Amino acid sequence: MIIKRIKKVVSVLLSIMIVMGMSVSINGNLQANAAGEPIEYATAEAPDNWVGVNSIQDAVNGVKENSASKTGTVKILEDISQGTQQITISGGLNITMVAEGIKTITSTLNRQAVITVDTNATLTLGENSNNTLIIDGSKKSNNITNNGIINVKDGVILTKLNDSGIINNSSATLNISGGEITTNNKGNGGAGVDNLGGTINMTGGIISNNFTGVSGGGINNFKGTINMSGGTISGNTANQSGGGIYNDGGKLNLTGGIISDNTAKTRYGGGVRNIIAIDGTSAVFNMSGGMISGNTADISGGAVANAATFNISGNALIPVGTSNANDIFLQNRNGILYPLTINGPLTGGTDQVFFLSVEEVKKGELLIVATDDSYLDANKFDSNVKFDEEKYEVVDFNGKLIVCEKTELIVEDMQKVFDNNGLNPDISKVKLATKSGEKIAVNANELELNLIETKAASSNANLPKDVGTYEVSARYIGNQSGFAPSTSNVFNMTIQAKTINNSDIVIEDIANQKYTGEAVTPQVVVKDVTLGYTLVEGVDYEVKYENNINATSEESLAKVIINAKGNYTQTCEKTFKILSDIPAPDDKKETDKKGDNSNTGDNTGNAVGAVGMLTLVIAMGTFMTVSYTHLRAHETPEHLVCRLLLEKKKKKKKKK
Repeated sequence: MIIKRIKKVVSVLLSIMIVMGMSVSINGNLQANAAGEPIEYATAEAPDNWVGVNSIQDAVNGVKENSASKTGTVKILEDISQGTQQITISGGLNITMVAEGIKTITSTLNRQAVITVDTNATLTLGENSNNTLIIDGSKKSNNITNNGIINVKDGVILTKLNDSGIINNSSATLNISGGEITTNNKGNGGAGVDNLGGTINMTGGIISNNFTGVSGGGINNFKGTINMSGGTISGNTANQSGGGIYNDGGKLNLTGGIISDNTAKTRYGGGVRNIIAIDGTSAVFNMSGGMISGNTADISGGAVANAATFNISGNALIPVGTSNANDIFLQNRNGILYPLTINGPLTGGTDQVFFLSVEEVKKGELLIVATDDSYLDANKFDSNVKFDEEKYEVVDFNGKLIVCEKTELIVEDMQKVFDNNGLNPDISKVKLATKSGEKIAVNANELELNLIETKAASSNANLPKDVGTYEVSARYIGNQSGFAPSTSNVFNMTIQAKTINNSDIVIEDIANQKYTGEAVTPQVVVKDVTLGYTLVEGVDYEVKYENNINATSEESLAKVIINAKGNYTQTCEKTFKILSDIPAPDDKKETDKKGDNSNTGDNTGNAVGAVGMLTLVIAMGTFMTVSYTHLRAHETPEHLVCRLLLEKKKKKKKKK
């Protein structure tokens, strides 16, 4: 087999070599070995008896026709001018394209793809840094179009493709682990990569010095996904927004790598522009690592211009810049300000400081939201929030930084009747004055009350509640609807005693008492039914008794007098009966009631009489004076007379 330069066979181009194991076997026509081993084609040399292999496409087709595994490597051995010829990697093929040394494929195609990778096809560009394959679009409106899988590795440079370095369509995957995508252009869309609904996984490589006339100098991510854990996106320019990445209704996950020195010439987002798509599709930018540094924008958002969801955590680094150099710009778009969300601990150390800039701020708008209050470290944030500082301020509400209108609390002196509730104010006497001239009612739970005497904050439940006058400091604590906490204002709160003789106060009925001959002092139960509180004797009231020794009649009842004190005032009374004879529960006879002449007995049945004397007229004409102590239990004075007469008669009979 005589090997000759391909220029002797065709005017330029290709040669093919079939590699089968360790040997080379050429049998007239292109074939694959029985084992389906990959086929390697080398353009520049070929067997002189091979004909019809005039292009890279012929080599690719050879893999399709002769490799059982549809896998092959096309090695470029010389610089090749493709002219207007296209290369298509059809479905099912797995092609690796590399160079020997430094070789260039030059295309002059206009408004067409230099290389198209079909669905279910794979193209790997480059292999290692020892060799370099350059694909040069000659500054024509051309690109590499991906509908399958493209792997960009070390040893490849995609350049001067003026309709994007790579267009990554929906359902396509672009894996970048090395190589360079550089100095490409596009009138509208991603100059380096235009990701139209596909997925980009970037673990290495460089996307640099690309230019777009609108947005997405490095990458335009339209409703697609970018997972960046390594590599560099730098030196790219967008005439409008998104110098590095324009995340338009897509998802950008940044865990590593560098986005640096990119520019948005006339608008927002030098490093990253994160924005909801025009049809309302949400955009999400999650940054837990990597660095965004040295980027600039003409208006704002040198590092990031955000008008969608932006979550930050971990070791994410965005070094501080000025208001238009590497700042995080929170944009108020269509009447909505999109905040920065801290959704995890910030672990970047002292170098992890973020510079926020905000325009067109409105009352109640969120600047930063921390999903856990502990994530918000004020030392990690500087800001240039553009608003009227005489009227507004930024307030931290448990991990939420909110723009609030400054306020002043107006409080009148107050009086209230004791309610066992502490110094809860009369809200009608509290107003919140704002810088815009409004006077707004407040809720009790929006006030912080402090006793001047203690000079220590305490909740309402711990403040004094007893009758008296207290000097109290009140402060409005603010709310998330956009009103800032006020300075403290001092007022007097007077708690007045509650009158005891009103319908709120109930004295329980006193049961009938037994006559003892001594002062009867039954226990008194006084309740404040409104407060659900039982008054305490000696604390809330004192008692005294009247007419509480002798048995009583309906006209002259015993009486307890309740004199209120402390938190209560005035006097009230309650009457009760003292009975001389209280029947047992089964005694159905009517008890004879004789006022002060009645008697009672204790539960033992022993006679208990009142101190006093009764003169009895004896039928025999003599007088006998006896005391009430002669009375026995359940014995009336009439019964006593009869008993004494009988006893006297018996004594006389004994003397005879």
